[in-house]
Amino acid sequence: MQQPLNNPPKEESIFEVSNFELKKYQKHVSNARTALFVIAGLMVLGGVISTMMQPKELLLDIWIEVLIMAGTFVVLAMIAEKKPYHSLFAGLIIYVLYIVLYFLIDPATLSRGIILKIINISYLIKGIINAGEIKDIKKMTGS
Repeated sequence: MQQPLNNPPKEESIFEVSNFELKKYQKHVSNARTALFVIAGLMVLGGVISTMMQPKELLLDIWIEVLIMAGTFVVLAMIAEKKPYHSLFAGLIIYVLYIVLYFLIDPATLSRGIILKIINISYLIKGIINAGEIKDIKKMTGS
């Protein structure tokens, strides 16, 4: 039976990648995905605290910001299951820009929760690096 011209037979790769080998990379990607959910949760928690400290006139503005930002990180975390490299990279960029923006508004915000910020950023960076490795391995093996 002949193969159609538009679907050539798939060549077998000389490289065989076991699931065990990919799991060591996937663990860091999974941790980075969890970090995106944690960032979203921390933003909601920050929103709750802000509503207690800010005047009533700002409540709507605070919750619009919190829902947009937390929602963005939740969506990126969900997309990270299928497209980890791009969603983790976007999450890191958005998170760092958010930190920088708040630093420009109030420099004291940089030191608030600095340990959690560093941990989240490091998880995202490790996840991006490992998602890139998975992407390269899949490209090399043709899977």
